[in-house]
Amino acid sequence: MEKYQSQLKLLRSEFRAVDQADVKFFLFGMGNRAKMIYQKGRLYSAIDSTIIHNWELEKELIVPNEYLVQLQLKNGGFIEIREDENGVFIIQDKKKVLLPGTDSPIYLPEFDDVKYSEILKVLNHEILINIVDSRPLPNLFVYKKPWYRDAAMMAMCLEKTGNLDLIKSWVLSLNEPYDYNNAGEAEADNLGEALYLLSFFTDKSHPLVQQILMEVKKT
Repeated sequence: MEKYQSQLKLLRSEFRAVDQADVKFFLFGMGNRAKMIYQKGRLYSAIDSTIIHNWELEKELIVPNEYLVQLQLKNGGFIEIREDENGVFIIQDKKKVLLPGTDSPIYLPEFDDVKYSEILKVLNHEILINIVDSRPLPNLFVYKKPWYRDAAMMAMCLEKTGNLDLIKSWVLSLNEPYDYNNAGEAEADNLGEALYLLSFFTDKSHPLVQQILMEVKKT
């Protein structure tokens, strides 16, 4: 946590930053895992708000660069909610329990060779948390359908971090040259973005490739 705070301070001194409200919550469920929110002693589903666990809280510590929440309970007990490459776990009294729907594997690089390693871990979390059933969403709370533009940028990051296969099934299911997300418009940049996404997993034999090439000739 100290390393993360130190890097944040350095980053804000080097680049322009805008203060945001300090909202105490954390999201669990990176990649194709069940999505959960921790806030104020509660762990609940990010999809339907069903409460998964509820604790009588004395004190909490959220460590975003370690994908970790530590709880001190009013009864004197301690609990950790931790996400790693194997799943999301609740750890209490040395007992580690995997939460249902979170056993989908992911890769979590350390970014040791870069200046802002701890901040990159948090940004990587932001990308992975917004993958829902293989769909790379700009924001899982706002959008149900991916945008090709955002998906292409996310794919660039996923390739670099070894997590590209998380969106493979969605990419291979594409059947439209355009996403039509911007008020139903057929945006020209979608064509290149769709081709870019397909290039990670297939070749010109994919049915959508020929559709895109035909659209290019119309422009």
